[in-house]
Amino acid sequence: MLIPIFSFLLILLLSMLFFLFSCHIDPTVISTESETPPKAVVISQYEPLPWPKEGVLSTESVPLEKCLDKVPSCQCWFEKNQELCAPQFVSEIIPLPHLMTEQMKQNNWQEDCPVAIQDLRLLRVLHWTEKGAVRWGEVVLTERVVKDAREIFAQLYQIRFPVHSLKPAVQYNGSDEESMADNNSSAFNCRKVKGTNRWSEHSYGESIDINPLWNPWVRGARIYPKNAGNYVNRELQIAGMINAGDPIVAIFERHGWRWGSQKTGVSDYQHFSRADHETVYEEK
Repeated sequence: MLIPIFSFLLILLLSMLFFLFSCHIDPTVISTESETPPKAVVISQYEPLPWPKEGVLSTESVPLEKCLDKVPSCQCWFEKNQELCAPQFVSEIIPLPHLMTEQMKQNNWQEDCPVAIQDLRLLRVLHWTEKGAVRWGEVVLTERVVKDAREIFAQLYQIRFPVHSLKPAVQYNGSDEESMADNNSSAFNCRKVKGTNRWSEHSYGESIDINPLWNPWVRGARIYPKNAGNYVNRELQIAGMINAGDPIVAIFERHGWRWGSQKTGVSDYQHFSRADHETVYEEK
């Protein structure tokens, strides 16, 4: 009689032990109040970190592991039988920040400008520099063309075309001369064409100057920026220079932009503008 009872108790004990060992407390479940249903907090080691939003993201191309230490997503290529990686291209289009809007009203936008300030957008992109670094840049454009410009900068990033500096003209207090002399690429800047009462295409936010020191405006002996005399020689081998047949010209043209001033006797190596600009604004 004792053997069956002992066997039953033994089976019961083993069953209880099995139940206890098969159950566990999920360490991701946290409850601060006993009467509140527990909530699961899941933290994954693969969760992407936020993108750094300012400054230099990388100073050089590196192996994938080092790249992923700094940014959540990288793109890689082979160079001399070595895999090199850099941050994946990212961008954003946002309304002009309030502080920038107020600064522009003091420097490079006024009521009689041909485009309303609320129609302008800030395009933030990653770009390569001539030193092989990847950094953030900003450019102000009209809402009509800003998405095209984003695609252009994405393609320039893919071919690793170097842009020395990419800052809105307001950071130079609207001085086109200072921005160009600093080899800064920019777009919107409400101003008249020199010596005329006509608005520059930049006043509409539909043209972009790329590396203006390396790619000056030239008409006879007149050169802008004035410190660009060494770069009138277009046979120089500088990666950020722009000449006929270069990939950057083809990229802009595929998106409906044209290169240069398109005027006889003028070489505007830095300048790209929307080809339909005159038609659109004549109709208005």
